[in-house]
Amino acid sequence: MTVLKNILLLIFVIVTAVVILNILQILKSYFSPKKYFERKFMAHKNKPMIFGHRGDSVNFPENTIEALISALEKGADGLELDVRLSADQEILVYHDDTLERLTEGQGRVNNLLLSDLKELDAGYKFQKDKQFPFRGEGISIPTLREVLSELPEAPLIIELKEDKDILVTNLVETLKSFSAEDRVLLGGFNYNIVEQIRNKMPQVPTAATKKEALVFYVLSHLGIAGWLGWKFEALSLPTHYLGLPVLTPFFRAAARAAGLKLYIWTVNDFDEFQRLAKMGVHGILTDYPGGMAKRF
Repeated sequence: MTVLKNILLLIFVIVTAVVILNILQILKSYFSPKKYFERKFMAHKNKPMIFGHRGDSVNFPENTIEALISALEKGADGLELDVRLSADQEILVYHDDTLERLTEGQGRVNNLLLSDLKELDAGYKFQKDKQFPFRGEGISIPTLREVLSELPEAPLIIELKEDKDILVTNLVETLKSFSAEDRVLLGGFNYNIVEQIRNKMPQVPTAATKKEALVFYVLSHLGIAGWLGWKFEALSLPTHYLGLPVLTPFFRAAARAAGLKLYIWTVNDFDEFQRLAKMGVHGILTDYPGGMAKRF
C-alpha cells in the first residue's frame, strides 16, 4: 500500500505541476511583449497574411512564374514555394523530386541539367474543366533567381525540398545577391540543413523542422514550451497531424508566450480560414488566394 500511495502521490504532484505550468504559460502569453519579423513578415493588424500555396495553383501550373504573379495580382500578401536542385546545382522552384506529375518529362529532377529542364513544358499536365489550357504556352520551370528578379517585393515562404549542403550554399548566395533576406521565411523537414541556414544567415527567420515542431507540441502541453528559447521564429503547420488537432489552446498559448509566429497550411475552405483567423494565426497558405482575399 505504501508503494501505491507513493505512486499516486507522485502522479498527483506531476499533474498539479503541469496544470500550474500551463496556467502560468497562458498568463505569460497575454503579457509577453510582441515580437515581429522584419516588416515583410509582420501579420496584418487585424487579419492573417494570405499566402498563395505554390502561387495561384488552382488556376495556373503550380510554382511557375505565371502562378506566382497571378496570386499576387488577385490579392495574396505573399507566396509559398518549394526549391530543389538541378544536376548542375541551379536552384529550381519545383515541388516534386520527379517530373512526371507536372511535365511531359520523366525521371528525377536532379538528374537533368537546367538547360534540359528549361525545355520541358511545366504546364503540360495542368488540367482544368477536362482541358489542358497551358500545353504549348511556353511555361517553364523557373529558377529561384528568376522568381526573385520577377517579384522583387513579395514576401516568400521557401521550403527546402532536398538535404544537400550545396543547396544551402547556393541559397545563401542567391538571397544575398538579390538582397532578399528581409522578405523570406525558410523551412524544411531536415534539421541539419535548416540548422546550416541558421548558422550562415542568422538574420533570416526560419520555421521549425518536423522534429522541432513535435518537441514544441509535446512541451507546450506540459506548460514548458512557452518558457524556453527556440532556434526558430515560426511554426509552419497543418491544422491536424496523425488525426490530432495541432492548434490546441495550450499550443497557441505556448507559441504566443515564446513570441513565435503561426503559419498554417493548406486551407481551402473559407469557414476554416475564418476560424483560424479568429485564433490569431499570422499567415494562412491556400490554393485559392484570390477567393480568400476577396471574401476576407
